[in-house]
Amino acid sequence: MMRLVKKKAALAALAAAAAAFTVVPAQAASAVTNPYKPEAVCGSGFKKVPGGVRPMRAGFPGGVVGYLYLLYNADTRQHCVLTMKATSLGTATTTQVALEVDSENGGGRGYNQAMQGKYRYYAGPVKLTTEGRCVRYTGMIYSVDGTMPAYAEGTHGCEGRQNWGFPGSPLGQGGQGSPFAPMDGNVPAMPGLVPPALGV
Repeated sequence: MMRLVKKKAALAALAAAAAAFTVVPAQAASAVTNPYKPEAVCGSGFKKVPGGVRPMRAGFPGGVVGYLYLLYNADTRQHCVLTMKATSLGTATTTQVALEVDSENGGGRGYNQAMQGKYRYYAGPVKLTTEGRCVRYTGMIYSVDGTMPAYAEGTHGCEGRQNWGFPGSPLGQGGQGSPFAPMDGNVPAMPGLVPPALGV
């Protein structure tokens, strides 16, 4: 009888230890967040635009690996865009961000700026004076091994537009032929690429 009681006590202790081992690491992993905030990175006066937060997923229906943010400063009439990681924080992985402003006559690509580099927390900020014109913003995050890119894009102030820059490029969808469109799973070459001097 005593041996049976001791055996039950040992099994209970083992079960408790196993539960502690599985629960604590999960809680610790979920507590890890990006210490940087979009408003702080873009600077004073910048606020997120409605619909300007785009989740970035690797694969389908893969989990969210980061977010693409678009902010606006009403005083300076500038947009600010950045790609912020939500996974592999602290590990440098290839990350891209780009901002494109419509031409003055609304005929398509006016001017743009993009950047790519290996960052631990975010790429950006890319800021352009947009004067209230239609803008398109894009971002991409690679996994640690350089595969499975997560892509997101969006537009702002483009009401009434049916395409972006040329026929066959659906607005906000990265149509075939767009330099911002992920084609065949490869990373698109982005015009106006600047040295990776920004980002952390």
